[in-house]
Amino acid sequence: MQFASLKKLAILSFLEPWRDRTRAKIFLAGTVGVFAASMLSMALNYGIAGEGFKVTISFQIARLALLGFLGITFSYWCLSHKSHRLYVLASQSLGLMLLMANPHSAFTNAIGFFFTSSPFWAIFSLRFAGQQSRTNHGHEIALSSFLSILSGSAGTFCGGYLLDIGLYQLAIFISAVLFLIATQLLIRPIPSPPSPRQTWKVLRQRDPSTRITLYNGILSTVQDVSLTIWLRAIGQSALSAGTLLALQPILGFIITPIIGRLVQAGGMKSIRVGGINILLGWLLLIPALRQSWLFLPSFALMAAGINLITSAEVNRWFKLRSATGIVAREVALAMGRCPTFTVTLPIIFLIPSLYPITGIATALLFIFGVRPLKIKKTSKARRIA
Repeated sequence: MQFASLKKLAILSFLEPWRDRTRAKIFLAGTVGVFAASMLSMALNYGIAGEGFKVTISFQIARLALLGFLGITFSYWCLSHKSHRLYVLASQSLGLMLLMANPHSAFTNAIGFFFTSSPFWAIFSLRFAGQQSRTNHGHEIALSSFLSILSGSAGTFCGGYLLDIGLYQLAIFISAVLFLIATQLLIRPIPSPPSPRQTWKVLRQRDPSTRITLYNGILSTVQDVSLTIWLRAIGQSALSAGTLLALQPILGFIITPIIGRLVQAGGMKSIRVGGINILLGWLLLIPALRQSWLFLPSFALMAAGINLITSAEVNRWFKLRSATGIVAREVALAMGRCPTFTVTLPIIFLIPSLYPITGIATALLFIFGVRPLKIKKTSKARRIA
């Protein structure tokens, strides 16, 4: 009986989502796009960290603010035009030129990142949300997360390798071209972009989801983006950092069916478990500063935790199947991400040994910040969650 249940769970998680041809195309294009995103992030985060604190903080805040507050809306505006394919192609081509123009500039790289990556995330999120099934959406999100783990790990490693052999601009060029290809595979027009008024209305109405996403923005900033900068600050080479970050999701394959089951069931269980995993990972990172073999289990715990949280958090927005929900999620993420850099980056550049303490603090903030949601028992809270 146990074997039969595991077999059914594996089929739901790994096979069933591929049976729809359109959904399979979205998975494949998403895999290419995430590879590109991870390679680009590795190259930019590690490369610009070498320019010092002022350039790094300016770049990081600018790029995430542009992506979160303007990027998705701008992309949907492009998609609402008759020549939508040309608009998107022009946007990403401009982004590529800006990224290649000056590797030392916070401004041109932030704008280039905005134009290059925004259309892919906007189109992929909308297509994926709209193509979810009603009966297996949790497992579909879990599989998408797992594919993102694999392609993201490969992209991160490739980015680190290219930086290590001095091919920074080649890494940027390959990433931008792959973004362009993945976007063109998915592109479809939409009637009209969501208005700011609609977005803020959804954010207010879906307060529990907004809060979880905001806290996830804080967690992901400290864990994903800042971790690359920290590894450079403590003297890790680009190849070493890329390898460590690529090996983070080693537990992804094992926990994918579990994630699907937890997300499918709904509720806060996967979110709470994810927060505890991240806390344990940060606690393990403290002794890893002296015992380097502890880096990998520490990173693996954090990767497993963020995967659990993000899968459940994304599901809460994607089940709306609307462009407004996707824009609202990006705004909530940006609200968590941008202020976090003002705390994390000074610590990394001035006192890097305190960086794990920052991670522990944000993990505790997340655990206790989302905890009150489970005791809201009014019918209204249940309706909008």
